[in-house]
Amino acid sequence: MQSIITLTFALLASTIAALPAGTSSASTTVQITNDFSGRSANIAIPLTNTKQALSTLLRGTALDNNNNAFPATSFFLQANFGGVQCDLFLDAGVTVSITERKTFAAFAPTGSPKDLSGAQIACFLF
Repeated sequence: MQSIITLTFALLASTIAALPAGTSSASTTVQITNDFSGRSANIAIPLTNTKQALSTLLRGTALDNNNNAFPATSFFLQANFGGVQCDLFLDAGVTVSITERKTFAAFAPTGSPKDLSGAQIACFLF
């Protein structure tokens, strides 16, 4: 009887230890694109609904133009986007959103890319 109880507790403990971690470590991949130059960058964004500066996330990528300008025209959800929404916060209070149902959004004309050096992005599960 004691061995059955011990075995049950051991099995229960191993099951709990094997459960997936919470969503705080989950992330999605967003691609920011400059349709004028053809350059793009894939960046992982945690699903924490915390605003992050795109200038930090894009530094050293193909969109990095001398560490002070990040020209782009659109963005889209590329991977791990089930139940996800990402909001891109541009200047002048403009927010552009993408979700699993609308995975692409343009925020500037192809011939006139927007500098994202002051923009922020936040993603979360809805």
